[in-house]
Amino acid sequence: MNAPARQPELLSVGGPEGARWRAIEPAAPNIGYASFYHADDLAALPVRAITRIKDNKSDPNIETGTYGLFSTCQEQMRAGIVKHSARYVFFFTRPPHSRERALTGMYELAAWTPGALGEAAGDFALAAAQVRFVRPILVSELHSGLVSPLSTRWRLTKKLDHEQSAALAALIGSRPDMTPEYLAEIDRLERINKFQSGCRYPTWLREAPWSWADAADYLKPVPKDAERERVSNASPTGWWGCMECNAGRRPGGSDREGELMARRAFLSYQHRDEGRAKGFDLLRRAPKLNVNYSVRHQMQRVNSTDDSYVGRRIRSQIKGTSVTVVLIGAATAGSAWVAKEIEWSLAKQPANGLLGIVIDPGATVPEGLSAAGAELIDWTEPGDVHEFEAAIERAALAAARGPAIATSAGSGSSCGR
Repeated sequence: MNAPARQPELLSVGGPEGARWRAIEPAAPNIGYASFYHADDLAALPVRAITRIKDNKSDPNIETGTYGLFSTCQEQMRAGIVKHSARYVFFFTRPPHSRERALTGMYELAAWTPGALGEAAGDFALAAAQVRFVRPILVSELHSGLVSPLSTRWRLTKKLDHEQSAALAALIGSRPDMTPEYLAEIDRLERINKFQSGCRYPTWLREAPWSWADAADYLKPVPKDAERERVSNASPTGWWGCMECNAGRRPGGSDREGELMARRAFLSYQHRDEGRAKGFDLLRRAPKLNVNYSVRHQMQRVNSTDDSYVGRRIRSQIKGTSVTVVLIGAATAGSAWVAKEIEWSLAKQPANGLLGIVIDPGATVPEGLSAAGAELIDWTEPGDVHEFEAAIERAALAAARGPAIATSAGSGSSCGR
């Protein structure tokens, strides 16, 4: 049985946190702000950059429907929302492998409270009354009256007028709500971090997901430091540099562009699913499928009753691959060989990425896949095969990032409170 879809845990005005928050009385006519965030390049849906090395992101915090509660990101936007009594925040990002920004969701705001740095410093935390995230909508696909103002270069935030805000709110409201899917993807990325480092947010040394139970600690006033100089978040040249890797980039530029690499995959399956495994292997011969050009499969059966010999042969097959694809059927979770193949895939150096493909709806996911934060996709409709190429690439990238995640614990986030 599938677990109920997760929903955001929003501010309860009558709860223990409600007393410190002040209601936002939206100005008439209603306005909003556009907010850009960095998407995680390991994610199937463009959630915030949770696996970003030495800079795990906590905002937008869809889990609690907050912004600025757990981070210091976009201080000017938060202050502007409080000053102008804005009703909405609309979220934009640049999805992985896209040259264009996309609209992903919105908050309808409910309340604000001074952040840890205090109201005098313009530090505010925001809480939503409603949260709604949808499948990404490219800016070029928006209403004609929105394309021009949102295509014009803006870095992190942009104040929107009443007409623009109303149009964006109506558009998001007309699309299927995918907020539970975004929350599930956040949880999966956190599990990748936890598997590699022991922490869901290694740069924060944080082992648990974010929740309202943390709010009081993050809103405690920070003692003032008279000698601390306030540094402007600006660059006279328009270029920005990373102190860790010395890389430079101009705002609006993409470091995710390029073609997907060809990947060699090991296919793991329970023996009763062998027919469908052969069907999966045949996909590489289909000339009209993109997956044909970036994935090559190994389908060499091991015929022996000697378990130790079989194990050696399987490990040798896994050795030459970078991703292990597990077909998840009704009996897969109970297969000892599948469990071993997942274990061997993670133990090899470098470790393989993991991807689960569900071939029987409702099938139990092998524990090894869940613990490692493996992405799961369905193969129930013919068109699903077009998702395989990008998913296999994300699995390979996740494995490659593992060692860096493991050594980033305690490095501190650039926007963490």
